Amino acid sequence: MSYKYLDHPADMGILAEGKNWLEVFCQTGLAMFKIIARPKAKAKAYVKRVDIIASAKDIETLFVEWLNELLAQKDLRKLYFIDFKIKEIKKIGDNYNLAGEVFGIPFSEDNLILGLDIKAATYSGLRCQEKEGKFSC
Repeated sequence: MSYKYLDHPADMGILAEGKNWLEVFCQTGLAMFKIIARPKAKAKAYVKRVDIIASAKDIETLFVEWLNELLAQKDLRKLYFIDFKIKEIKKIGDNYNLAGEVFGIPFSEDNLILGLDIKAATYSGLRCQEKEGKFSC
């Protein structure tokens, strides 16, 4: 379970690897939020849980939907997410469905050292694959 940052024509690319899609998606969420900001040592301990659901026709689209839902919830709830848990990614009929939860602290300069503002996740250069029991996006 790991991630690394990649050069990308837009702002930043992320490659996450894990033993399943749940790990890959969570690692990418963590990496994306570390680009956005970093918690200060004296960040408020208040943590709020937010349920995240997404659905898509394929794993790449689900991946982008997951990341964009995280960004939307960050802006709507004014939270910086520090922990990511996906309960399941299931294929039902023709769709992949994701159910998860994230945990955040108030998005404020009191709590965070601000980094780059990410507007959206894109499909540019995206490639999700499962190979020899290893998953990556």
